[in-house]
Amino acid sequence: MANTRTLQVRNVRFDMAVPPGTAKAVPLLTAWNLGKVVVDQISVRVPPGHSGLTGLAVHYAGVPIVPTDQPGVFFVGDDQEWVWTIGWEISGPFTLVTYNTDIYTHTFYLAAQVRDISLVVAGATEAGGTIVTTVGPSAGPSVEELADAVTQPPAEEPPAETPPAEEPPAIGTQPPAEEPPAETPPATPAPGTQPGQVQVPQPGVVGRVPRVVYKRVVL
Repeated sequence: MANTRTLQVRNVRFDMAVPPGTAKAVPLLTAWNLGKVVVDQISVRVPPGHSGLTGLAVHYAGVPIVPTDQPGVFFVGDDQEWVWTIGWEISGPFTLVTYNTDIYTHTFYLAAQVRDISLVVAGATEAGGTIVTTVGPSAGPSVEELADAVTQPPAEEPPAETPPAEEPPAIGTQPPAEEPPAETPPATPAPGTQPGQVQVPQPGVVGRVPRVVYKRVVL
């Protein structure tokens, strides 16, 4: 696994307008944020009309770097352009220190040539090729963001629903009455018999129609 730093060059412009009546003893402080870059050079253009009544200095982390490294020194001019070679790797903003003793607003035109820092991580694949992953300003999350990523816990399943309990009958409600068993009707006596008599068949003479003889049985 190999790590390689690559630098992507770009130019960043900034127009610094300074209001009138800004004293040199109490200058205007303005942040110029370039990100985490290597600053190759800074250029400043002063258009006509400043007439030496304005001044500009560039500081980084409280240290003067333009026009010199001496505190209290400003770039003063009229219809001029200067370029300073820097060659610093920075991670915070520059501070533009300006003043304007004129009665009109004046603008400084700044430009910075910078190189964005990227980290290229290369690793061999199973087929013998190379996987290249670029982590930088234009390549999504940083290495720190990727390291801080955590796996989300699995979602918990909702508990099973319990069927509702049957409600007890309301107080004062009578259960349904049971139906009485159906009555069996009394047996109907055979024709020609009196109540309380039992029909007893008697054997007759062979070849004749049998006749029925009834006997009274006392129950």
